[in-house]
Amino acid sequence: MKVIAVTGAQGSGKSTLLEKLKTKDLQVDDFKVSRAVQAKLGWDSLTEVLTSPGLMMKFQEMVLHEKFSHDKKLAAASPDSELVFVERSFADIYAYTELWFDRLGMRLSPQYVSWLNSYETTCKLCQTIYSGVIMVPLMKEIKWEDDPKRASKADAEVCYGKMLSFVSDFTKVDPQFPSYTIKQSAITKRVTETLNFLQTIKQD
Repeated sequence: MKVIAVTGAQGSGKSTLLEKLKTKDLQVDDFKVSRAVQAKLGWDSLTEVLTSPGLMMKFQEMVLHEKFSHDKKLAAASPDSELVFVERSFADIYAYTELWFDRLGMRLSPQYVSWLNSYETTCKLCQTIYSGVIMVPLMKEIKWEDDPKRASKADAEVCYGKMLSFVSDFTKVDPQFPSYTIKQSAITKRVTETLNFLQTIKQD
C-alpha cells in the first residue's frame, strides 16, 4: 500500500483536511502517535517532555519507534495500488525533537549533540517508507486555537520551519521523492490540491 503522509505544525489544518478526504472515499489512518505515547507514559500534556533531557529522549525515541512500526505495517499491506493517508511524518517527529532539544539547552553537550545527529539520520531513513508527503503550512486565514495539551503557536511556527528544512534536505538526497506544499487556505481547494497531487503518485 502507498502511504501518503500529511505533515505540518499543530493548528495548520491537517486533521480538517484528512477528515474531508474521508468524504471522498479515500483511506485515512487515524493513528496519532504523540497521544498514543503520552497515554503509555501516563502524561496529561507535553509539558512533561521538558522535565529532563533523559525523559525527552525517551519520549521521542518511543514516538519514533511507534510511528515507524505503525506506518511500516500500512506500507506492507496489500494491494500496492491502494493509497492511505497518515497524519504526520518523520519530518514532524524530528522537528519537535529539535525544538525540545534546544529548549533544554542540550547543544552544550557533545554527547547530546551526537544523539540528535543519530536521531535525525534515523528519521530520514524512516521517511523513505512513504510514497509521498503533503506539507500543510500555518496560514493566517486558519484560526489558531490554544490547547494546553499541545505546543504553543510560537512553537508550532518554529517547528514548521524545521519540517521544511527536513523535507528540503531529504529531497536533495532523493530529488524524485514526491512532495507538495498546500497553497490554499479554503478546505475545498486544499482537497482539490491533494487530489491533483495524488494523480502524480498514481502515474509513477
